[in-house]
Order: sequence, then C-alpha cells, then structure tokens
Amino acid sequence: MNRTTEVVLIIIGGFLYLFSVFLVIVMKPLIFTEKLLNAIKTNSTDGTEEIQLEKVVEHTELITRMGIVASITAIVAIILFHKPYKPKIAGGILFIVGITTTIISFSDVFYASIFFIIAGVLGLRRKDKIVDDSIEKV
Repeated sequence: MNRTTEVVLIIIGGFLYLFSVFLVIVMKPLIFTEKLLNAIKTNSTDGTEEIQLEKVVEHTELITRMGIVASITAIVAIILFHKPYKPKIAGGILFIVGITTTIISFSDVFYASIFFIIAGVLGLRRKDKIVDDSIEKV
C-alpha cells in the first residue's frame, strides 16, 4: 500500500525540525556574544540573570539535540513505511517522538511535532488493502 500521505507529513515535519535546529545554530552566536555575557555578569546583583542565561543555553542545546534525533527518526520511519508489515512500527515511533518532543521542549517545536503525530496516527490506524490473487474466481 502506498503511504504517500504519511511520507509527505514526515518530510514536512522533518524539515521543520531541521529548520528549528538551523535557527538555533545560526542565532546562538549572534545572541550570546561576549559583550552581552560581560554586561550580564557586571550588571547582575544577585546572580539570577546568569542562571537564566544558562537555562537559555541549555534549552537551545536541547532543541538542537531533539531536532537531530527527530530528523534521524524521520529517515528511519520513511524506510519502515515502505517495508511490508512495518507501518505500525513506524507509526508508533513517530507518535512517541512527536509527543515526547512536544512535552520536553515546552511547545517550541509544536508544529513539527504535530506533523509527526498525525503521520504516526495514520500509520497506526490505516489498514492495508488485502489482495487475494491466489484464488481465481470463476
């Protein structure tokens, strides 16, 4: 059975994950400059700004890791959708990755994960057409 719908949704979701990784990689050097870091350290009275900055850095690294894992998952799921009897496995993987990334990232990659969740549900719910060519009907 052709799984074109699922594959298209996976490709769109994978590109959105890669786009978020690209944005983090491009924007991180622009935002976290030495001038900004020194200004935060000198103006910080109680240290809360430094802690918040560390959390932002950790969050950007988390988005980068999740995007890379989701992109690898997309490639594996596309391969599994084209194997016989493997769409259920691919659908389950996509559903789990979509839900997990939404929960972990606090909805930063919400649109990308929605595509994964929809493709996962379609992979789990769609039935393959049964073709019986072994018995000829007279």
